[in-house]
Amino acid sequence: MFVKPIHSFSPILRNYLLNNVPPSGKMKLRKNIFCNYRKSIFLFLFFAFACIPISAKPTAEDTLQLWVMPNGPGSQDAIRNGLNRFTAETRIPVHLEIIDWSEAFARISQALETGNGPDVVQLGSTWVSFFANKGYLANLSPILNRVDSSRFIPESWRATHVYGKKGTYSLPWFLDVRTLFANRIVTDSLGIQAEDIQTEAQFLGILHYLANLQWVRKSGYPLVPFGLPGKGDWTGHQQLASFIWTAGGDYVRETKKGWRSALLDSATLRGISRYVSILRDSTYSPYSLRENSAQVVNRFTNGEQAFLLGTSEIIRKMDLPPSEQGLSESPIGKDGLTLFNIPRGPAGSIPFIGGSHLAIPKSSESNRNARKLLLFFVRADNINQYSHRIGFLPPDRSVMSVWAHDKRYQNLLKSIENGRSFPNIPEWAHIENLLITMTNDIGALYRLSWNTGANLNLELAKIILKNHNKINEYLHIQESPEMSISSIVSILEEPIPEKVFTPRKAKKKIIPIDGDDSKSNTFTWFLLLFIFVSCIFIVITERRLHLIQSLSRTTLYANLIRLRQKRK
Repeated sequence: MFVKPIHSFSPILRNYLLNNVPPSGKMKLRKNIFCNYRKSIFLFLFFAFACIPISAKPTAEDTLQLWVMPNGPGSQDAIRNGLNRFTAETRIPVHLEIIDWSEAFARISQALETGNGPDVVQLGSTWVSFFANKGYLANLSPILNRVDSSRFIPESWRATHVYGKKGTYSLPWFLDVRTLFANRIVTDSLGIQAEDIQTEAQFLGILHYLANLQWVRKSGYPLVPFGLPGKGDWTGHQQLASFIWTAGGDYVRETKKGWRSALLDSATLRGISRYVSILRDSTYSPYSLRENSAQVVNRFTNGEQAFLLGTSEIIRKMDLPPSEQGLSESPIGKDGLTLFNIPRGPAGSIPFIGGSHLAIPKSSESNRNARKLLLFFVRADNINQYSHRIGFLPPDRSVMSVWAHDKRYQNLLKSIENGRSFPNIPEWAHIENLLITMTNDIGALYRLSWNTGANLNLELAKIILKNHNKINEYLHIQESPEMSISSIVSILEEPIPEKVFTPRKAKKKIIPIDGDDSKSNTFTWFLLLFIFVSCIFIVITERRLHLIQSLSRTTLYANLIRLRQKRK
């Protein structure tokens, strides 16, 4: 190892090393400067670390509370994964509580009223105006500069406000859009294409044709054409809405005097009449009066129903195995799906648009962490991940453009442009409950009188008139009905057009329905013919063998006789 010789050092340093004489002058100055420099660095680092807050373990008070509802298969895992990412990014812990839809409105109402609710909460899109009008929700206008509101579709963004008032009280999370689904094995077998089912008259003609075919599946149940919820259901008013809107009617209308009921408008009555004509028809939808929407969907996924007025999550379920509540191994998963637009009426094709929003209760308005959590979940990437997992559509246009590359969603996403949602008036929460009761009452009316054959249009008119008056009460409208009972009945009794359906030759090979009589009979005749030919073949073969054996014995006896004669 190389060692520098001592004579190469300066005299002052050499004298200090050899004789232990302390340096003076410049050497001492340099040493003082060096010592002061070290002290300065030490003091700087000390104060720098002292200014950094020590990260303490989060307490219960620091934990955010999030309330959401079950939104389909995998929704709970999806929301927990999102929360894990949020906590990893922000170090903010979140407690998740899942509330069943059946009790959500009541529990959220109580929590918001008492101020002991969550920091962020999921709300049905029609609930926002009700709670915001009561002052239960925080105004999100101060943070809108961090949200590009133009990326949300107009129908979804409209629900973030209270009609006629300023302020934004929620942000869209996902969409619930209803469209017409069909079993592909049925549409392929009959060659049904989009142009065959554009209008309501064409749709009724197809239902009529299917009803007369009387196909039966392997399960032993007939393949019914269609189904609507007619008993104990909360989605009936959503499905009825498309019938009313396409006819040109509505549940409520805005006038110069304010909002009023539109149930007695002639277009609305015609829409109700079209809906009821299918609901009560024992050939088009024989189980509707006894089933709710979950049972109707189950019948469709079991391959026992040709058409369904359903929501988009069924597309996602087609990709999932049974272990994840999916439909990949179900009859519909094997038969396949076809999507059609809502059949067009006089006012066009108008699907129902609902969905859910996220909001911050008034009690957490000043909680910056609550705002962080809300903004995190409405980010485009997180909306895409969550909506894709649960199968509902994203309200974000940028995410929709990505989804549009999937052919299964293309027509559904295009239909949103013509879609409509319920009005964002504060009274709608009460009106919606009335409409849910009304649709169930209509189902009960025809269910209890199913075998009587009575003309129930008068009783139906009374149900409509009663709810018309109640809606106006909620809207503070005091006026006598502008239409008499007899006038209502006359509109309900108007004939409903139906176009005869003639199946075209399918472009693809026709896929027979399981249990098709013609297929079954053909197979039976082939089997009987095979057995008959086999029996004839066996009989002829046995006779030939018997003849050969007889000839062989005769020849043997003759040879034996000749042999004996020679010996003699």
